[in-house]
Amino acid sequence: MKHWKYLILILLVISSSSFAERMYYSATAKNHAGHTIVYRALDLDSTEVIKPDYPTLVSIHWPYKIDNERGMPESSVIDAQYALEDLLIHLDVPEKSHLVLVVTGSGNKTWNWYVKDLPAWKSAFNEALKNRPIFPISLSTEMQPKWSLFVDFQRMVGKL
Repeated sequence: MKHWKYLILILLVISSSSFAERMYYSATAKNHAGHTIVYRALDLDSTEVIKPDYPTLVSIHWPYKIDNERGMPESSVIDAQYALEDLLIHLDVPEKSHLVLVVTGSGNKTWNWYVKDLPAWKSAFNEALKNRPIFPISLSTEMQPKWSLFVDFQRMVGKL
């Protein structure tokens, strides 16, 4: 994404946080407005992925009101965002998709997934949210068989 050129990477923390039994690492940066941006990224060394099998990038966007100078959401919004993640955890399996990058800060949280079969994924997504509270989210999709968003992020944090 183009906004990354404005980020100054200030900390990279390798962690063993797990979402659907996968390893993720975290990175924190400041954007041009001085807001903290927190990244959670899939550690590709922890899972086997054939990138062209997952050609579609699906991004789930959740805008939120900034409640502090760091640009992070308030605690009730964080709780609701975790509830959404819990509802979608079953999509993060090799048969369906890979959650590769979550970006939080400056009034927006975005979950980025690379998806194998978009119609099947959307159906499973809709089923997961059926009869649940309405979340203030929007989805965007883009064909990215080379995973350019994720590759650009890996370059930014020095993982490539």
